[in-house]
Amino acid sequence: MASLHPPPDLRPARLNALGEFAASIAHEVRQPLAAVTLNADACLALLAHDPPRLDEARA
Repeated sequence: MASLHPPPDLRPARLNALGEFAASIAHEVRQPLAAVTLNADACLALLAHDPPRLDEARA
């Protein structure tokens, strides 16, 4: 009966690949969130003017 566990010499490579995959997924999630945050900050700055710059905030 075959073992369900990989040979010990393959485990570090698999863990490394899993770490790289997790980093890639984290990057793909962070990028859109950073864009949303940047746009929200810009919108708040435009709305803080007196009078608020509504046309620019909507764009």
